[in-house]
Amino acid sequence: MKVMFVAFLLIISFGLLEAKTYSLDEILELVKSKNLDIKISKFEERIKSLESSLVDTKRYGELDFVQAYTNTNHAGDAFGMKLSSREATFGDFGFGEFLGWMENDMRGDILGVAPKALNHPSSFEMHESKIEYTVPLYTGGLISSYKRIATSLFELSKLESDELLSKSFFEAKKSYFDLLLLQNFKENLDEILEAIERLELSVESMIEEGYAKHIDLLEVQTQKANIKRVLNQSVANQKLLYEYLSFLCDEEIGDIKKENLDIPVLDVSSEDVLENSLEIKKLKIAKDIAKDSKRLEESSFYPKVGAVFRAGYASSEFFDYKERDYYTLGLELRWNIFSGGAKSKKIEMAKIEQLKVDTQEELAKKGLTLSHSRIKTEIKSFDYDISSLKKELELKERIYENYQERYKEKLVSINDVLIKHNERIKTTLELQTLQNSRNKKIFELEKLANRGEM
Repeated sequence: MKVMFVAFLLIISFGLLEAKTYSLDEILELVKSKNLDIKISKFEERIKSLESSLVDTKRYGELDFVQAYTNTNHAGDAFGMKLSSREATFGDFGFGEFLGWMENDMRGDILGVAPKALNHPSSFEMHESKIEYTVPLYTGGLISSYKRIATSLFELSKLESDELLSKSFFEAKKSYFDLLLLQNFKENLDEILEAIERLELSVESMIEEGYAKHIDLLEVQTQKANIKRVLNQSVANQKLLYEYLSFLCDEEIGDIKKENLDIPVLDVSSEDVLENSLEIKKLKIAKDIAKDSKRLEESSFYPKVGAVFRAGYASSEFFDYKERDYYTLGLELRWNIFSGGAKSKKIEMAKIEQLKVDTQEELAKKGLTLSHSRIKTEIKSFDYDISSLKKELELKERIYENYQERYKEKLVSINDVLIKHNERIKTTLELQTLQNSRNKKIFELEKLANRGEM
């Protein structure tokens, strides 16, 4: 009894819980907030923003702290480290041997003697602590050019995010209305199937009465099988579309709300398209990058000036800095005078890149103008076809209603009524397909003019 009671409660609870249906606005909001591709694009934006800020740090130079320990018996290094730590003595120069020679033999040629203390010193160990600050003072516009390029790349990444969002919205809208079409398609196919099944029963009765042949029944059954096949395909396509929509939203989408298939046309001119197109905006940034790249190469003709400051101590004893500290302050000018013509060639390459981007922008503008004209023409053509088909549908609905009345008066058979019913539904399906195709063109126009965002 307990099991039956629990099962009963579960059945009631599942009956009360209705699957969530999503409107188009809710779908687009999910795409905007949860789509994984868009999230990745936003991360790329943040990276480019940090890269732009990173260039500024080059202006402030670098401050390093170094703690070093060295042990050597290399003659030059040992002597130099003793000087650095201010611990050198006359003995390190070989003066002990010099005095010995002076005492023992005044007539000797002392200048030819190699001082052993200088050439073969004992190993010497040194501890050195220092801080070093280097800063660029003038770079010929190198850092400024890098900064502008990094900023442009950040702006470009934002446009790429907008472009991805626009594309995702387009895909979501297209899939949404494809699903609406499939739902209507399936409903109408169900009606046609019911009509064919009624026709099948009617033909079977007529065969028994001798008014029809088995070939007539076979033809009806073949049509019924074809409808079932199309129904099965529509169910499979519907499943795939729901999966794709769920992927775009990163959330399980199981049902959608009904929407009007007649969408108003976006009022946008070719000038609006050129002004708002993300492709044109990206190319304008690419032009800025090309200009700054040329300035970057031109900076190689100018000198680079930097400053350095070092301070520290060196000693044979760790942290014994008394009277062993030192400092160094200096300026450096570095100017590349000759590089085999490499700098000029790089500038020439940058100029060609500018010309290439200018040509790409011109081509993109012509392509967008052409696409705008093509889409507007296709929408007008669909409008004409839809208007014509609506009149045809209106006529077929009246004919169907007329056949229903005539059937009541026994003037036509049920078969005639079913045929007119099927014709009406097929025209309805054709009309909805045209409306959906028209909507896709409207979505393309919105995407072209960057007007599809919420």
